[in-house]
This record gives sequence, C-alpha cells and structure tokens, in this order.
Amino acid sequence: ETLLKLTANEAKLFGLILQGYNSNTGYSVVDTAGFSPSEKNKLSLGYKGLKQRDLVKRTKQKTYLINPTAKIHLNLFDELLAVWEATT
Repeated sequence: ETLLKLTANEAKLFGLILQGYNSNTGYSVVDTAGFSPSEKNKLSLGYKGLKQRDLVKRTKQKTYLINPTAKIHLNLFDELLAVWEATT
C-alpha cells in the first residue's frame, strides 16, 4: 500500500534505489552524477519523503538501505536491521 502512495519524486528515487540494489550486500548505490541540478533537487525531495515514510535511509553518500522489513534479505536480515536501527 505504501508504494502506491508515493509521490512522483519518491517513486523516481525508489526506482533508482531498486535498480542499484546489490543482493550480496543489501545496499543500493545511486550515482546522480549524470543528473541536472533540478533533477537532483527532485531526488532530494523524494529522499525526504521516503525517509519520512520509514522506507529508505541513506547510510553514506550515494548509498541507501531499504527498510529491512520492507525488502527482506533472508541471509542478511539481522545485520541490515541492526544498521537500520542504528542510523537516523
């Protein structure tokens, strides 16, 4: 249900996060180097919304973690959940 309620900016960033998802690590890397300042601003607004919905957190520059309870990684669940809970 949450995904159906995403704004255009949130959906755009979430799509990029899913594209950059690494199933070996559970993290997503999104490189925005090819985006215009306007597009980067929209992605930034999208991130604020996704974070507010408790769906995504940035763990370091260009690296995102999807809420482990939203996208369950069976092998890394406990580790990813610990990181999720430790980040703000």
